[in-house]
Amino acid sequence: MSKKYTQKTLIVFVLILISSCSTVQIAKNQDQISHTSSNNLSKSSGFQLFGKLGFKTSSTAGSARFDWLQQLNMYTITISGPLGSNRAILKGNEFHAEMQIQGQYIYGSPQDLSSELLGASLPLGLMRFWVMGMPAPNHSFTKDTFYKNTEIYSGFLQLDWQLDFSRHKFFDAMYLPTRIQGSNQDHSFTLIIKNWRNIPNEKLSGNG
Repeated sequence: MSKKYTQKTLIVFVLILISSCSTVQIAKNQDQISHTSSNNLSKSSGFQLFGKLGFKTSSTAGSARFDWLQQLNMYTITISGPLGSNRAILKGNEFHAEMQIQGQYIYGSPQDLSSELLGASLPLGLMRFWVMGMPAPNHSFTKDTFYKNTEIYSGFLQLDWQLDFSRHKFFDAMYLPTRIQGSNQDHSFTLIIKNWRNIPNEKLSGNG
C-alpha cells in the first residue's frame, strides 16, 4: 500500500512538473512570438516560399504546387500540376499581371488571370500579406481575432475574404502560418506552406 501510494505520488508530482514546465515554455514562446512578428514582419519586403494550393468554386476544384518569389510589390509565381504538368508563370503586382503558359503570354488583372488558370479568382497582389498572416495595408478589415496572449492573427475579414491562419512555425526567425484558408462566397482556397525564405530589405535595395 505504501509502495502504491509512493508511485501515485511520484506520478502526480511528475505530471505537475511537466504541466508547470509547459506553462512556462508557452509563456516564453508567446513573448518570443509577439516580439518576432512585430519586428520581422515589418522588415520583410521580399520572400520566396514553396507549397501547395488548393482551390474550390461552385463549378470546379483542384490543387497545384507553387513557387512564389516576392520582391517588394512584384511577384513571380510558378504554378504546376502533378509531376510538373501544366506549368504556368504569373508575374505582376496588385493591379496588373501577365501569365506565361505553353509559350504564350496573356495580360490582365491578377483576378482575371488566376480565374483563367485555376477557375478561381484570387487577389494575388494582396496575398503577399496574407501569406505572412497579416492584413494588407491600405485596405480596411474587420472581425480580426488573435491567438490568446499574442499579437498573432488567427483570422480577419478583408475585401469580402474571410481569412484563417493556423499551424504557425518559425522560418528565418519569423513566426508564420503554414496553413492559410480563404473564402469569399463560392470561392475558397487553402495554402499549405512547406518552406519559406525571407529576403531582407537591404538585399532588395541592392545593398546586401
